[in-house]
Amino acid sequence: MLSIENVSFSYAKKEVIHNISLKIEEGEFVGIIGPNGSGKSTLLKISAGFLKPDKGEVYFLGRDIKEYDTKELARHIATLPQSVEVFFPHNVEDFIAMGRYPHIRRGFFKEKEKERELINDIMETMDIQYMEGRRITDLSEGERQRVFLAQCIAQDPVLLLLDEPVSHFDIRYQIKTLETLENLNKDGMTVVIVLHDLNLASEFCTRIVLMSEGKIYKEGSPHDVLTFQNIEEIYRTVVIVKENPISGKPYIIPISKKYL
Repeated sequence: MLSIENVSFSYAKKEVIHNISLKIEEGEFVGIIGPNGSGKSTLLKISAGFLKPDKGEVYFLGRDIKEYDTKELARHIATLPQSVEVFFPHNVEDFIAMGRYPHIRRGFFKEKEKERELINDIMETMDIQYMEGRRITDLSEGERQRVFLAQCIAQDPVLLLLDEPVSHFDIRYQIKTLETLENLNKDGMTVVIVLHDLNLASEFCTRIVLMSEGKIYKEGSPHDVLTFQNIEEIYRTVVIVKENPISGKPYIIPISKKYL
């Protein structure tokens, strides 16, 4: 579905992505992890077509991503960056409905009632029905993040690119949101997600890409990537890696220096 080939990228002549190649297959749930500054967000922006690489190419569904116009690409890919600025006090349901813009023909919805039902279904899925009628500028950071993600889902993409989408959530909504993404993935949506929480990545992602200093250090299943050797090498901290007794996935426990 998505092919990143020998891509490099620089900010102000400082190269932050170094000759990366990565393929995302249809139906995958891929987690991108790594320390701060390792290039995760930049790689996601390049994948979305927001940034043009200095070297290399990005292909989506077999076509160079540069060949797509913005609206056409938005019918296939939805992206949630790490931070989103809101300038106007739209109510929540209207803000989510903006995600339907790529599917508008001649400026109007063909089936307004059907579109409204779709928005209501998405709000129910994201457990944000209680926000109906509220202005997005009046919401907490966590509530806004759920609305932003709902707007992405409203785009009905085949590929969902998410940068730390659960960073403002409490543990309940972290799990609930990732379960929602997991269900969308099972229904056919390909998901690529940047996560700082290694245990959430382990539990929900079918493949993990570990980045370090603008390169891919290791990629594979959670068991292949989330070893104590890899984590201690890249994060430079001591950890214990155990097996979750319920899921069988790796579970990481960081160890304070005071115990060493």
